[in-house]
Amino acid sequence: MQRRTILEIFGGLVLTGTTLGLSRQQAETDKQAAIDQMAAQVADNGDYALTWGFHVLSQKYPWLATARNSVGSVAYANDSSRGSAVLWDRYGTIVLSAHEWDTSPLNLRFYLKDTKVVVDILECLKDDKHDLLFASIDPKVISRNKLLPVERGKMGFEGKEAGQTIINVGFPSLSRRLHATEGTVGNFISNLQQTNGDQLRQVNCKIENTGITFPGMSGCAVFHEGQLVGIHNTGKGELGLGAAGTFTPVDLITNAYCDLYPDRAKRAGITPIADEVLNAPSACKIDRRNFVRASFKTPQN
Repeated sequence: MQRRTILEIFGGLVLTGTTLGLSRQQAETDKQAAIDQMAAQVADNGDYALTWGFHVLSQKYPWLATARNSVGSVAYANDSSRGSAVLWDRYGTIVLSAHEWDTSPLNLRFYLKDTKVVVDILECLKDDKHDLLFASIDPKVISRNKLLPVERGKMGFEGKEAGQTIINVGFPSLSRRLHATEGTVGNFISNLQQTNGDQLRQVNCKIENTGITFPGMSGCAVFHEGQLVGIHNTGKGELGLGAAGTFTPVDLITNAYCDLYPDRAKRAGITPIADEVLNAPSACKIDRRNFVRASFKTPQN
């Protein structure tokens, strides 16, 4: 009975407080608890690296099965989670949100069907203005473990994609298992004030994401029909609660990548999108000079 209630909520069949004979506040509390449980509960098939929510959506969207080979968990050496990241190419480039970066050494973890792959994160280039970060891992790890760079889709700035179904795939801190949530594309936001812990920051060029996300899912992949359309930025709700948020559109990431890593882009066959095609507002113009090299502190012996 408990599982059925969770699935009804997950599918959008949420009963109102009146129907349940509960107050609206209690209904919202129950809804939040069920959403949290979707992210914390182990998948029914006994795969401990996946959540129940991921398992449910992968039955609806079979292409999700390969996402575990493309989306990793960013963590400290002590195994505590920092966020999520996406494998961009087979030359070691990963993409995540800039606010996930820390001065402590980080590593990237992929939870495959039968093994956990752990690799150190090397150089980082971050742009706080757009909350975007590129980093590198050893490319040998990619080929050795058959990791899969994401297939890129399209996400423009004219609002044509508003209402499209999107799937967020990442690692909530509360579970450390790969989770997936369903949502829709919202409105374009040229600049936005968001909180990161106790800090208030302004970020540019985001698109609203109605899918529920959790702390730890910053930097996660945003897919449409199996193709990457963005990198999740951050939720708008209170810390610890699932909340809708925003994401950085893939077209913007593509142009930044081609500017920062021209040799990798050429080998990967990825070309920049012309300004007249991109048709982006001035707030979305990414300049490589805005990216700074981020380094880690040397661990003390």
